Amino acid sequence: MKIDFLKEPGYSSSFYSYIKVEGIGDHIFEIIDVLGSTHGTLFPACSFNIFLIFWDPIYISQAKYSNWIISFNFASHNITIETKSYYYDKKDIYNNNNIADLSYYPNNAFSNSSIPFQGFGQYGGPLVMVSLNTETGKDLLLLDSGYDFFSFTPIKGSKGDLKYLSFVLNYFNLEIQNFSLVTLKETISNNNNNSSSSSSSSSSSSSSSSSSSSSSSSSNSSSSSSGSGSKISNMNNLLIFNFFIEFNVPIFENIGINIDLIGSNYPIQPIIEVDFNVVNPNLNIFPDARYSLGIGRKILLDFPFGYLLGSNKSFRSTVVLFWINSTLNNVISLESTIFNTLYAIRNISNITNNASVEPPKLISYKINRISSETVLYTFKINSINGLDKISFSGISHFSIDCLIEGDIYSGTYEITVHPIYHQVIELIDKHNNIVLLEKDQFISIDPLVQFSNTQDLTFNFDLNSFNNITFLKNDLNLINSSVSNIMYLNSSDIAIDLPMYLGLVDPVSLYTNTIYPFNYNSTLGLFYCKFIVPKNNIFGEIDFAIITLSNRNYDISTFYYIGGSFFSSKLIVNQTYLDNQGPIFEKIEKIGMNEIFSNDSVLGVKSRLIGWNLFISDDYNGFESGYIKVIGSHDNSIYNFNFTSEDFSSGDKWSGSYEMLINVSYPCIPQSFIITNVLLKDTNDRTSEFNLYSELETSSIKSPFFNLYDQQMVDILYLNYTSSPIPTYSSPQVLDSFSSSRTTIDVLGVDRIVDFTFQISLAPGGIKEDQLPIVYMVTSKMEKLKCVSKLIFINSTIANYSCSSEIPLGFGYPDPILLSLYGFIGNGGVFNGFSTSDLMNHNSYYINTTISFGNPIIKSNELFFSDSDRLVLIGREFESTSSVFIDYNDTNGFSKYAHTIQTIESSIIILSNVKATEKSFFIKVQNLNGKFSNIYKVIPIYFNIIPSTTVEPTETPSTTIDPTETPSTTIDPTETPSTTINPTETPSINPPQLCIGSPLCGGSNQGYCEEKVGCICYPPYNGKSCQSKVIIIDPPILNPSNPSTNLTFNDDKGSNSNNNKSLIGLISIISLRELGLNNEIKKTHFFEKWIQITLSNNKHQYITNIKGTSTNITIETEWFDSLTNITFANQQLTMNPSTLKYNINITKYEFISKINSLQLVIQSKLSKTSNVDDSTCSSQSFGETTSNENSNYIQLSVNEYSLFGRFIKRGIVDNKTISINNEQLNDLNSENSYYTSESYIGINIPWFKDLVQLDPDFSVLLDQSSANSICKDQGHNLSKNALIGIIIGCIGGAVVIVVISFFVFRYRTNMKIVKIKLLKLNKY
Repeated sequence: MKIDFLKEPGYSSSFYSYIKVEGIGDHIFEIIDVLGSTHGTLFPACSFNIFLIFWDPIYISQAKYSNWIISFNFASHNITIETKSYYYDKKDIYNNNNIADLSYYPNNAFSNSSIPFQGFGQYGGPLVMVSLNTETGKDLLLLDSGYDFFSFTPIKGSKGDLKYLSFVLNYFNLEIQNFSLVTLKETISNNNNNSSSSSSSSSSSSSSSSSSSSSSSSSNSSSSSSGSGSKISNMNNLLIFNFFIEFNVPIFENIGINIDLIGSNYPIQPIIEVDFNVVNPNLNIFPDARYSLGIGRKILLDFPFGYLLGSNKSFRSTVVLFWINSTLNNVISLESTIFNTLYAIRNISNITNNASVEPPKLISYKINRISSETVLYTFKINSINGLDKISFSGISHFSIDCLIEGDIYSGTYEITVHPIYHQVIELIDKHNNIVLLEKDQFISIDPLVQFSNTQDLTFNFDLNSFNNITFLKNDLNLINSSVSNIMYLNSSDIAIDLPMYLGLVDPVSLYTNTIYPFNYNSTLGLFYCKFIVPKNNIFGEIDFAIITLSNRNYDISTFYYIGGSFFSSKLIVNQTYLDNQGPIFEKIEKIGMNEIFSNDSVLGVKSRLIGWNLFISDDYNGFESGYIKVIGSHDNSIYNFNFTSEDFSSGDKWSGSYEMLINVSYPCIPQSFIITNVLLKDTNDRTSEFNLYSELETSSIKSPFFNLYDQQMVDILYLNYTSSPIPTYSSPQVLDSFSSSRTTIDVLGVDRIVDFTFQISLAPGGIKEDQLPIVYMVTSKMEKLKCVSKLIFINSTIANYSCSSEIPLGFGYPDPILLSLYGFIGNGGVFNGFSTSDLMNHNSYYINTTISFGNPIIKSNELFFSDSDRLVLIGREFESTSSVFIDYNDTNGFSKYAHTIQTIESSIIILSNVKATEKSFFIKVQNLNGKFSNIYKVIPIYFNIIPSTTVEPTETPSTTIDPTETPSTTIDPTETPSTTINPTETPSINPPQLCIGSPLCGGSNQGYCEEKVGCICYPPYNGKSCQSKVIIIDPPILNPSNPSTNLTFNDDKGSNSNNNKSLIGLISIISLRELGLNNEIKKTHFFEKWIQITLSNNKHQYITNIKGTSTNITIETEWFDSLTNITFANQQLTMNPSTLKYNINITKYEFISKINSLQLVIQSKLSKTSNVDDSTCSSQSFGETTSNENSNYIQLSVNEYSLFGRFIKRGIVDNKTISINNEQLNDLNSENSYYTSESYIGINIPWFKDLVQLDPDFSVLLDQSSANSICKDQGHNLSKNALIGIIIGCIGGAVVIVVISFFVFRYRTNMKIVKIKLLKLNKY
């Protein structure tokens, strides 16, 4: 085996290298185990023998100019290789990059004081700005806390003066965090307490001098305030200390949810009404909550949806939802969107489950590669429960909107997807039964048909195939103007139908999520790709990557990423000024602060406008548009402000003021108006964003407020006013009428508009006329659509409203759509609404759905550049298209397209002679029956290239896979047995066991010997020699606090009293630990508060979560009274009487690293509590069972009785059956004496994405005495007679984890290829 670096390391938002391995043939490797300290991560990259190393930034900070070294295990070989540092021959360049300025926001955030930083919103951490004299723009800048690192993002400047910005968050809730600034110079530290973390950022050559450097740096630095940031000049490195953030997220307190099943008189399938009450005396603005019903069905409770009656001080929430008959949907939970904080959970009973467990079945298929942007799939699918959706890579989901024939039980679907998203395909029915379509999977045995994909082509190329690259334009000028460009690739090794894409990974393009497809021009014999370099970008080299697909398998990780540093051709920018920052607030003035409203002119004013005057700057790109949301603290009134650069009251788009005003008049309730959300965008699509609460982690680098961090958040965001006297109106509005224009809607029709009208009688005090109620439409999938009303008429007694909405394609089918109405707000501060059950009195509370065919509908189009004449339309039912009409938005209206119309199946139209235009235009089609489609708007991408230099694709050979065109490959489900092949990895099997015992295997009545397996036992006998016998004991008493279980029973010497049991067996779930590559413990999570739900007499459920994460743990305990067979991971297991089974579900866990694993720690203990005498002995053993059981076991014995645990050595990890390792843990203190035997078992769980399922169980075995017995009198060992044990089956002591969704991005932490976010350092 030979391993070579192909080139020196590259850099494009992260450091990477390519290595070539010779001597491995065509063997396929996934992620490679990196040994020792984490210097980087190794991935397959291109062809079978090219691998990609992503270097760890912290390691780079310690080895800036020395060789970079990495060790890994490859094909059972431990290999260490090294290469020159990226900065090796650039030391003279980077060592001269001095820090010209350093600023803090706020200016005292990192001062040596105990005052905490008040977080500016949930993720509004402090900021550090560094101004650097750099000529390259590829500097190494990090803030290292010892726990985590925070990278710097280049935001402003030009060559020789570039500003970088970084932020910090308190991930670990530490009262004090220390940070050292890591640069390409040596890091300086000082002698403050807890300052040792800085040394971890220093290279070995600098650590000895760090102490002496710190004192001089402190004395030489000067602190001054300029603008909004505290600046420290002439300082290359700095230790930052005494920092912590204080920001509390309010949660609902002491709530419980109530559920009412709406009865049999309901004309559609069962629905449930769910409600809860909240008391909130502090007038907190809560983050949104959401309901989860079963697996994958969630609905957001964002005001006003569900808010039935009250004010923010005290309110009731009520919604009506569908109940789905499925064993997977018997629990409803309420949680906050922030950290998934669980508020309440309830079991839904009294529903008969009539769902089938048989998953959908693929009957036939056809695949057609349309272009480098589109693949067309045609599936014929049968589903007993009805098909719910077809999922591609867990990202793109398709449903009834793609049905072209039949129905959800037996239908034909046409689906268009981007080639990047079709790696993992799942068919999912309405009850969440899933079948995964994998490469080479058999969908029929007779005739023999395998599932293949367009990626089964053999692409014979390597990295050298991409060496011949040129650009139409180079040495770019990006000052205030984006550049349209073309990349040319000349290679005879690359198949002309290979899907390839270009992604720009410069600081500005990195977050646009745009990739550009390659096409092939047969006339020129070249691949070419049109792309656009955004204006005001970074100087120097523009980083890019070529992404293509592998023929390895269908995992998203097998995209080939070829970084731009590998190529000899570079894309260079000579003239530019970087503006990578969104618009920001320079100043905010309040208008009408603390105003008093009253009918009495002496006490106050009757009415006036109050609000904010916003001074917005964007010094280079210029401000373009903004959105701001304001919420009332008492009545939850919502004001949405959308504005553009043309709305300024003074100034211009580079620096202007904008007024945001709210009309307030008496009567009104005293409250504060609070800015909760801000989104500002400049002319280059750079955005700044603020969210008071955010479900997803955001960066304060993007905060529009950071220039105002020296002020308190409440001083900026809160606008207070009061009233005198305070109105006391508390009555809600009364609904007089409510009607819908449709009782049934065709959700595949062209006309899917529905209108609603309603009238209310006004409550005393009147209503806030600027608060418009919303009609909500909810489906059985818990999808939600809203229709915002308009006020049509109002007087002193009534108000009339109406609204109109277009129903999305396929919405709700085949079930009805539930209606509700929320969002009335009275002047006395009371809001109210009307749930579906309230609307029943008006006979218009749902809309039936139906479908029909023959309706052409345009859904989308492929990328259309302004200089192009080829337009690809994507939609449905195009096969009988006769005419196309285009309105070029030139006052001439629609005109008939006069050229050839090419249709492919039902879903594609290709027009090859469309007018090139920069303006948006409109298009519609007509079929042979005279039916018109919807009118669709096409928005061209402006592309400014002289026409003579533009190349258009010649027709690319179509790649079509159609194994089902001939009768021999058409499958009739009535003739062919149903075959479901699950994705599995062959689990390891225990080695053969010898048959033992006297008589052998307990004799003919207790078991028999099977060669190469061991003893096979007849129930109730068990164990290696079949001499253990199950005894019947009383069921355990319910533990209301946690899923720990005590099994109590008497030995032969004990009393028969139930109150005086002589032996106690304990099973407990202790913790979840994250382990590193060498099994070192990275984190330990203990389970604190559990919610207990009784499902039946013998079945109970416990639910908790890992605090501060989205990981939930759900445990079901089930007591078996009789012999029962179950199946797990295609293996049948026997649950004997008196068996306690644990099912443990652990949802998605955020690993620190992809190479880490989890370990579930389970405690088992057997103690003798009475009749302890000199003959008492205990023992324990751990080993392997027979190969047919393929398990580990733990046996804890006290005298004649033993507690036996069986841990099956296979698990289901993200829907794949794989081998699982169980081990006896020696690092935890066990209590072992002559009367107690205790052990901890670790079930090792590999890295996973969504869910894992494991399956251990406990039982009693009869065995011989152990050599390691512990006895009070060492003259007495355990009896050599057979030991009697107890069966305590715990399928799980188990970790049972059932997959919800499969593969999104396997290596998403390190390689987000689809979005071109390759292990980005920026947390932007």
